[in-house]
Amino acid sequence: MKVESRKLADIKPYPNNPRINDNSVELVANSIREFGFKNPIIVDKDGVIIAGHTRYKAAKQLRLKEVPVIVADDLTEEQVQAYRLADNKVGEGSMWDYDLLDLELGDIGIDMEQFGFFGELPVFDTEEDDPYANPSEVHKLTDSFIVPPFSVLDTRQGYWQDRKKAWLEKTGNLSETRDGEYGRSFDGDLVQKINNGTSNFDPVLCEVIYHWFNRPGGKILDPFGGEQTKGVVAGEMGYPYHAVEIREDQVKLNQEKTKRYPHVKYYCGDSNDLASIIKDRDFDLMFTSPPYYDLEVYSAEDMSALGTYEEFMDAYRNIFTQAYGMMAEDSFAVVKVGEIRNRETGEYRQFVADNIKVFTEAGFHYYNEIILVNAVGTAQIRARKQMVSRKVVKLHQNILVFYKGDVKKIAEKYPVLNDWDGDEYATIPAQDDSE
Repeated sequence: MKVESRKLADIKPYPNNPRINDNSVELVANSIREFGFKNPIIVDKDGVIIAGHTRYKAAKQLRLKEVPVIVADDLTEEQVQAYRLADNKVGEGSMWDYDLLDLELGDIGIDMEQFGFFGELPVFDTEEDDPYANPSEVHKLTDSFIVPPFSVLDTRQGYWQDRKKAWLEKTGNLSETRDGEYGRSFDGDLVQKINNGTSNFDPVLCEVIYHWFNRPGGKILDPFGGEQTKGVVAGEMGYPYHAVEIREDQVKLNQEKTKRYPHVKYYCGDSNDLASIIKDRDFDLMFTSPPYYDLEVYSAEDMSALGTYEEFMDAYRNIFTQAYGMMAEDSFAVVKVGEIRNRETGEYRQFVADNIKVFTEAGFHYYNEIILVNAVGTAQIRARKQMVSRKVVKLHQNILVFYKGDVKKIAEKYPVLNDWDGDEYATIPAQDDSE
């Protein structure tokens, strides 16, 4: 079989070509531009295309003068006609193994989106064929990952609520904070009454983040400790946890709630001095939920009481730059944030985007964005009032995942998560706060 170079003008498309290929021309052109013309066009003895109409159109788009061809002059007219159809047909039965595809794509530094990857999801004829819509498949995912590892974490789902209930039955209430100051929000008395003045952190979210993004037994850094949930969950799961919290009363409360876990430590101080307060280094995971500037007023001394948003972000940048230096190589940093509005204008401050900028400028790689969907709660009450000014009620927060190190080597550095026991903590006795 001989490959020869032929002028594009001398090649003729087959007029009755039944294959519709216009949507693929740009992708093939990108491939030729990146890798060269590696797959010749096959023509008959008269120069009419048997296989390669898309490559022909891509060559015209790239304004190539000559292209490689193979002349199939050993085929009869009937064989040419059959081969032309067979060549188009044989690829239709092919499917992707998406697990292997993800591994392959993860090792490639070339932008594969230009060839049609990342922008497409598998298409299924019916919902029953879609494993992501199949309850039994979702159950298998929860067996391995606690909750399905999708870019949307839906806290309203039964599997999430059942897990949260199990946590609270085991640990008791995890929302106790200092004298109602914690969690006073922009919505005022209404939220105070409904949420009892507290800002609850979801223990299932902690469990998921620790399981997905930490090494077995890896140390956790938390620049904004808040209430005790993250520490309790870390203690139950056997992770060393170090957190800074500025409110002395809250630190004492957290220390009391986590006293049964010797590797859970709360430090009282200002996170602007993070690297001085916490002497440990080489943390394997940072997971935190920072203050949202003036959305929630925690106390007179913490960052949420700073004057301008710019001053707040300067301190914010200082803290996470220090955190980067305290993290081990090849480690994840996860931050739970949400958009906040300028109270004077009603516009978003772009707090999520500013977080990404702060972390990437510190040296982290931006790796995942996860949307945390929350229960409706007070949204139905607030919706009518907010829509007067066309503000939709926000039911989600953003979980931003960053990585310190070479993202191409994550699969090598972290164990495969395929043997999770969903009842692993069921035998741990409930925490006794009676002493």
